[in-house]
Amino acid sequence: MEQNPVTYEPLKNAPEDGGEEFRASEIRGASSCGRRVLRVLIIACVVFVVSAALETAFDGAVSGCMKQLRGGNDGMKTVKPTFVYDNGPARDKREDCKVYYDGCNTCARASRDAPFACTERLCERPGKAYCKIGFAGSNAASVTHMAKPGFISSKPGVFKIGSAAKEDMDAPRNCKTWFTGCNTCHRALPGAQLACTRMMCHGSASPSSCRETFDETEMAKLDASDEDIVAVDIDDSARDDEFDTPEIVKPAPGMMIRPKPLVSQPMRAVKKTSVSAPDDCRQWFDGCNTCTRNEVGAELVCTRMACFQPSEPSCKAYFSD
Repeated sequence: MEQNPVTYEPLKNAPEDGGEEFRASEIRGASSCGRRVLRVLIIACVVFVVSAALETAFDGAVSGCMKQLRGGNDGMKTVKPTFVYDNGPARDKREDCKVYYDGCNTCARASRDAPFACTERLCERPGKAYCKIGFAGSNAASVTHMAKPGFISSKPGVFKIGSAAKEDMDAPRNCKTWFTGCNTCHRALPGAQLACTRMMCHGSASPSSCRETFDETEMAKLDASDEDIVAVDIDDSARDDEFDTPEIVKPAPGMMIRPKPLVSQPMRAVKKTSVSAPDDCRQWFDGCNTCTRNEVGAELVCTRMACFQPSEPSCKAYFSD
């Protein structure tokens, strides 16, 4: 009996290499899953970038706020300042200015070609900028007090010795604790530089005043140990109208200086002067104080003033005049 041959129909959609058959629905599902994974990765990247940007901005804002609360940066900064003189733009020669006030901070330099070093204090109401002290021989404005650049200690909120604040420098020599109207300053010895707190004060500042003074014993000890400096005891009843020497007449609050006749007596003899006066000089100016003698070659007796910028010594009057 003849058997019919068995025939086989080829599998539909079978791969040519004999691999496993894939349905269209499975392919679509895999593609959809891949897109979801890609979206998640993109979102994660965006979140990471935004978070980093926000963190940087937040750190900057916090740093700025802390800087303002401290009243400025902890240190000095070399700057190229802009400023004007009180005596008008016609004399605005910036190379002539040694110390200037920019309306908030004080800047100083050692020479005309040097950059300025400035304090960095926060000021809510900046004042007028002007040159405070010019180099010798210049037309720049000048003031009695020599301002110094500020140096800030490593402890937050405290100046090291050498504060540049003008109000800190107005304290009289015998003041031990000085209130600037905002911050409090202390010194260990009469006439020493002040160490001050550094707080940001809102609104109008209070009047400056001396909160504590050195007693007479402390002042006397300082005078007794200061043998290399000329000295004179001031007596308002003893005047000599021939001379015109500035003396401090109002010690506190603040300091007010005005011309006052030189006191001729009582005085004590000078131990030494920085520059020797000629023997025939009757009235000698040593660059800061005025000295006199009664006869040729005699010892000089001198006033005793603190001078931030000594002038050129010279003989003002000779016995032969």
